[in-house]
Amino acid sequence: MGFFSQATVDEWIENYKVNRDTALLALMQLFISSAGCKGKITPDMQSSMEQSAIIRKMTEEFDEESGEYPLIMTGQQWKKFKNNFCDFVGILVKQCQYSIIYDQYLMDNVISLLTGLSDSQVRAFRHTATLAGMSQHVMKKLLRH
Repeated sequence: MGFFSQATVDEWIENYKVNRDTALLALMQLFISSAGCKGKITPDMQSSMEQSAIIRKMTEEFDEESGEYPLIMTGQQWKKFKNNFCDFVGILVKQCQYSIIYDQYLMDNVISLLTGLSDSQVRAFRHTATLAGMSQHVMKKLLRH
Protein backbone atom coordinates (compact mmCIF):
# COMPACT_ATOMS: atom_id res chain seq x y z
CA MET A 1 0.00 0.00 0.00
CA GLY A 2 2.99 2.33 -0.04
CA PHE A 3 3.93 4.95 2.49
CA PHE A 4 0.52 4.88 4.24
CA SER A 5 0.02 1.29 5.30
CA GLN A 6 -1.68 -0.83 7.92
CA ALA A 7 1.66 -0.87 9.75
CA THR A 8 1.71 2.95 9.68
CA VAL A 9 -1.74 3.03 11.27
CA ASP A 10 -0.80 0.43 13.88
CA GLU A 11 2.35 2.37 14.76
CA TRP A 12 0.39 5.62 15.08
CA ILE A 13 -2.16 3.96 17.41
CA GLU A 14 0.63 2.61 19.62
CA ASN A 15 2.23 6.06 19.71
CA TYR A 16 -1.12 7.59 20.65
CA LYS A 17 -1.47 5.15 23.56
CA VAL A 18 1.96 6.23 24.84
CA ASN A 19 1.64 9.99 24.26
CA ARG A 20 -1.52 11.31 22.71
CA ASP A 21 -0.22 14.87 22.25
CA THR A 22 2.82 13.74 20.27
CA ALA A 23 0.73 11.36 18.16
CA LEU A 24 -1.91 14.03 17.51
CA LEU A 25 0.81 16.47 16.46
CA ALA A 26 2.10 13.88 13.96
CA LEU A 27 -1.42 13.43 12.57
CA MET A 28 -1.96 17.18 12.31
CA GLN A 29 1.38 17.52 10.52
CA LEU A 30 0.39 14.72 8.15
CA PHE A 31 -2.69 16.65 7.03
CA ILE A 32 -0.71 19.90 6.67
CA SER A 33 2.12 18.22 4.74
CA SER A 34 -0.29 16.22 2.58
CA ALA A 35 -1.70 19.53 1.36
CA GLY A 36 1.77 20.49 0.13
CA CYS A 37 2.58 22.91 2.95
CA LYS A 38 6.19 22.92 4.13
CA GLY A 39 5.30 24.62 7.45
CA LYS A 40 5.99 22.67 10.64
CA ILE A 41 3.73 22.57 13.67
CA THR A 42 5.89 22.60 16.78
CA PRO A 43 4.95 21.10 20.15
CA ASP A 44 4.94 24.65 21.57
CA MET A 45 2.46 25.75 18.91
CA GLN A 46 0.27 22.76 19.65
CA SER A 47 0.22 23.41 23.40
CA SER A 48 -0.15 27.19 23.33
CA MET A 49 -2.23 27.99 20.24
CA GLU A 50 -5.80 27.29 19.20
CA GLN A 51 -6.09 25.17 16.05
CA SER A 52 -7.44 28.16 14.13
CA ALA A 53 -4.26 30.08 14.97
CA ILE A 54 -2.11 27.13 13.91
CA ILE A 55 -3.97 26.96 10.59
CA ARG A 56 -3.45 30.72 10.08
CA LYS A 57 0.27 30.26 10.80
CA MET A 58 0.48 27.40 8.29
CA THR A 59 -1.42 29.54 5.77
CA GLU A 60 1.24 32.24 6.12
CA GLU A 61 3.93 29.63 5.41
CA PHE A 62 2.13 28.11 2.45
CA ASP A 63 3.58 28.85 -0.97
CA GLU A 64 0.69 28.95 -3.41
CA GLU A 65 2.76 30.35 -6.28
CA SER A 66 2.72 27.18 -8.35
CA GLY A 67 -0.93 26.38 -7.64
CA GLU A 68 -0.04 22.70 -7.50
CA TYR A 69 -0.31 20.42 -4.50
CA PRO A 70 -0.16 16.64 -4.09
CA LEU A 71 -3.84 15.85 -4.63
CA ILE A 72 -4.04 17.55 -8.05
CA MET A 73 -0.59 16.72 -9.38
CA THR A 74 -0.48 14.33 -12.30
CA GLY A 75 1.50 11.17 -12.65
CA GLN A 76 1.34 7.69 -11.22
CA GLN A 77 3.11 8.55 -7.94
CA TRP A 78 0.58 11.31 -7.15
CA LYS A 79 -2.39 9.13 -8.02
CA LYS A 80 -0.95 6.51 -5.69
CA PHE A 81 -0.42 9.18 -3.02
CA LYS A 82 -4.09 10.21 -3.20
CA ASN A 83 -5.32 6.62 -2.95
CA ASN A 84 -2.93 5.84 -0.09
CA PHE A 85 -3.91 9.02 1.76
CA CYS A 86 -7.61 8.10 1.58
CA ASP A 87 -6.86 4.52 2.59
CA PHE A 88 -4.79 5.71 5.56
CA VAL A 89 -7.58 7.92 6.90
CA GLY A 90 -10.17 5.18 6.43
CA ILE A 91 -8.00 2.50 8.06
CA LEU A 92 -7.09 4.79 10.94
CA VAL A 93 -10.72 5.50 11.79
CA LYS A 94 -11.76 1.87 11.30
CA GLN A 95 -8.92 0.57 13.51
CA CYS A 96 -9.69 3.10 16.23
CA GLN A 97 -13.46 2.68 16.26
CA TYR A 98 -13.49 0.31 19.21
CA SER A 99 -10.77 1.96 21.23
CA ILE A 100 -9.25 5.44 21.02
CA ILE A 101 -11.66 6.84 18.44
CA TYR A 102 -14.13 7.30 21.28
CA ASP A 103 -11.54 9.33 23.12
CA GLN A 104 -13.13 12.78 22.89
CA TYR A 105 -9.68 14.35 22.78
CA LEU A 106 -8.83 12.66 19.50
CA MET A 107 -12.17 13.16 17.79
CA ASP A 108 -12.59 16.75 18.96
CA ASN A 109 -9.14 17.65 17.65
CA VAL A 110 -9.49 15.83 14.33
CA ILE A 111 -12.94 17.33 13.70
CA SER A 112 -11.68 20.80 14.65
CA LEU A 113 -8.65 20.49 12.37
CA LEU A 114 -10.57 19.16 9.37
CA THR A 115 -13.27 21.80 9.84
CA GLY A 116 -10.70 24.58 10.09
CA LEU A 117 -8.74 23.37 7.07
CA SER A 118 -11.90 22.90 4.99
CA ASP A 119 -12.73 26.57 5.65
CA SER A 120 -9.22 27.83 4.81
CA GLN A 121 -8.49 30.39 2.12
CA VAL A 122 -5.87 27.94 0.83
CA ARG A 123 -7.44 25.66 -1.77
CA ALA A 124 -4.99 22.83 -1.06
CA PHE A 125 -5.99 22.82 2.63
CA ARG A 126 -9.70 22.83 1.74
CA HIS A 127 -9.32 20.02 -0.79
CA THR A 128 -7.15 17.83 1.46
CA ALA A 129 -9.39 18.27 4.52
CA THR A 130 -12.55 17.66 2.53
CA LEU A 131 -11.13 14.50 0.99
CA ALA A 132 -10.08 13.22 4.43
CA GLY A 133 -13.44 14.11 5.93
CA MET A 134 -15.36 12.46 3.13
CA SER A 135 -13.85 9.06 3.85
CA GLN A 136 -16.81 6.78 4.44
CA HIS A 137 -15.50 5.70 7.86
CA VAL A 138 -14.83 9.27 8.94
CA MET A 139 -18.28 10.40 7.85
CA LYS A 140 -19.96 7.65 9.88
CA LYS A 141 -18.02 8.66 12.99
CA LEU A 142 -18.64 12.37 12.48
CA LEU A 143 -22.37 11.77 12.13
CA ARG A 144 -22.39 9.85 15.41
CA HIS A 145 -20.21 12.45 17.20
